[in-house]
Amino acid sequence: MRHVVTSHPAYKHDSVVSDEIAYDLLWKMTKISMGDEECPQVLPRMSSKTTLDISAAVEKENNELEVKRSLMNHYNPQE
Repeated sequence: MRHVVTSHPAYKHDSVVSDEIAYDLLWKMTKISMGDEECPQVLPRMSSKTTLDISAAVEKENNELEVKRSLMNHYNPQE
């Protein structure tokens, strides 16, 4: 954050963070948190060992869970 402030064109090296600088800092933080911009000093690049995207993996797990529930209900019907 300090680097963003001190390297901002509007910063006058007077320890004052103007509204413009604060806005730009918050905007940069938003882009980093959404993954639109990288900042390894703040948020290291995340990696995954899977080739599936998360939604596909969750859907697969939900489908397997439904099959298990169906089999349990079939072999252990509730009276």
